[in-house]
Amino acid sequence: LGRGECVRRGRAALFTRGELTREDGTLLAQATASCIPRALPSGT
Repeated sequence: LGRGECVRRGRAALFTRGELTREDGTLLAQATASCIPRALPSGT
C-alpha cells in the first residue's frame, strides 16, 4: 500500500512524505521530498 501527503506548504516550496507498506502493516520504505511547483506551459 502506498501513501503520500503534503506535510507543509511554504511560500515557494512544498514538503512531502510517503510510505510503502505491506498489507499486514510492515513498513517497506519511506521518503521525504521538497518540491517547487511551476505552472504548466500553455498548450499542455
